[in-house]
Amino acid sequence: MDIRASDAFLADTLRAPPAAWPAGRDGEGASDRLFERVCYHGIAGLLIDIGGVGPCWPDELRRRIHGHAIGQAMWEARHQAELARLLGALAERDLEAILLKGTAIAYDLYGTPSARLRGDSDLLVREDQLGEVRQVLRALGCVRHLSGRPLPDRLELQESWAIEAPGSRQLIDLHWSALNSLALRNVLRFDQIRSALMPLPRLSKDAVAADRPILLLHTCLHRAMHCVSPYFVDGVTYYGGDRLIWLYDIRLLAAALSEEQWEAFLVLAHHTGTSAPCREGLSMAKLRLGSRVPDAVMARLASGERSSASSYLRGGQLRRSSMDVLAVPGLRDKLRLIGGRLFPGGAFLRAKYPRMARMPIAILQARRFADMLRDRPRQGSGQ
Repeated sequence: MDIRASDAFLADTLRAPPAAWPAGRDGEGASDRLFERVCYHGIAGLLIDIGGVGPCWPDELRRRIHGHAIGQAMWEARHQAELARLLGALAERDLEAILLKGTAIAYDLYGTPSARLRGDSDLLVREDQLGEVRQVLRALGCVRHLSGRPLPDRLELQESWAIEAPGSRQLIDLHWSALNSLALRNVLRFDQIRSALMPLPRLSKDAVAADRPILLLHTCLHRAMHCVSPYFVDGVTYYGGDRLIWLYDIRLLAAALSEEQWEAFLVLAHHTGTSAPCREGLSMAKLRLGSRVPDAVMARLASGERSSASSYLRGGQLRRSSMDVLAVPGLRDKLRLIGGRLFPGGAFLRAKYPRMARMPIAILQARRFADMLRDRPRQGSGQ
């Protein structure tokens, strides 16, 4: 099976598990390619959890998927323990922290949290409490990862911290803006999210997440961001917003919303000017995974007016970068941001391109410039 056929088969499997193995596709190459796509889409644990791996699938492929799922479950057990410890320490100091994205959805809607593959947890904190949160992280032995040349907090919206646990490294993405874009930093404000929270008791007594309407909107916007912005799977750089695990998140959230929550979602999409990317995310989840979305919801999203937020999310990398720069007040900070974005430093470049890590920095920098000039990369393509 080629990439398109493999992705269609996996989408059908998630839509109505298990799917029968296609006739005439028993060769070793077909199984290898399918397993590569399972890993790309992050759905090994999900396939096991929903009974999607049929008995007629090749034995070796079934073993590999099971092995991957077991590894996810082991990671999850360590991650949950470390994350609960961090959330408890923050709560003791009355520091607010809200879970977003994969971890929030995993502990809310997935039958087994480890079925929602992820490499970190996204934690949103108040910007005025950022210094105290960092103190807690350091006191727990966490180490901050510098993603590039250091910039002031007003020019950076997130940072990564590593929790060094025995035999593993657990990552926390610390955010003081729900969206990692200076142009969109006020689209979802902390006080908006804080006003509607839900507990996550399966994770920790101290764990809270944004409520489902906000999570659905944020998930649709996250998908839209990655239609152009790169992300990484096992050290490979990919572009495209249609990983099946992200669409499955949208499917679960859409199925869980009550009539009142759909209304709250529509009001939020209208006020934030994000009706278009929300409609696109819901449409893709419906097309690929059969997600059930009320027709009235799609109609109201289609009637939403265009906004600067929608323009940003539909733009290429150069357009997004220019809008981020324009959103920064003051010439000095604009120049600092441009310099930091254009020349992030050797450590960042080697981490971004691990397969080219031994190359001279000049070559890595040239590769990055080429990536920045690429307007709309092919969806789901590895680089």
